[in-house]
Amino acid sequence: DGTWTLDRVVRPSGNSTVWIHLDEGRQRPWLDALARRTGCRFEGGVIAHYYALNVPPDTDFAALCAALDEAQKSGEVLVDYP
Repeated sequence: DGTWTLDRVVRPSGNSTVWIHLDEGRQRPWLDALARRTGCRFEGGVIAHYYALNVPPDTDFAALCAALDEAQKSGEVLVDYP
């Protein structure tokens, strides 16, 4: 039927993904600085101001979440932890 099915995981990567939407008031340099500070990488797609943040297994996830939660309180950033 043309659909892909996951058969098995060969080797778990240990990475996590966090989705971030930046309000126009919060510029991308903020995300650049966050990624550098936490050892993460990010990529944007076809939706403006929407980014996928790749979180390596050795990143302090609690510290990252605290920084994202603080930014989210400002209303300029929306965060989704899938």
